Amino acid sequence: MPKQLRIKNLPVRNRPKDPKQWELDLHVENQTFEGDIGMGVLSDGTPYLTQRALGDLCGLRNKYIGQISSEWQSLEPPKEVKRLKELLYEQGVTIPDMPHFEV
Repeated sequence: MPKQLRIKNLPVRNRPKDPKQWELDLHVENQTFEGDIGMGVLSDGTPYLTQRALGDLCGLRNKYIGQISSEWQSLEPPKEVKRLKELLYEQGVTIPDMPHFEV
């Protein structure tokens, strides 16, 4: 059996600035895992769930949360994204431009 490698840190990705993307001065203040649920608190006091935790709680695989996020602003979003926006609207939620903030 080949030896398994463990990655300790990933390099930071430099991304080009998008003039439509807000710059938030946020960082993770505290992060923990309760069972398999990753969660934490941002520096402004906002609680959050990791993408994997959100998928688990919604009964979706992690990759589908990422797909919803990447297709959120599409001119012709898939039916799942349309339905999610409808559900939010029906609950009185203002539909955000983006479904998440990346920190």
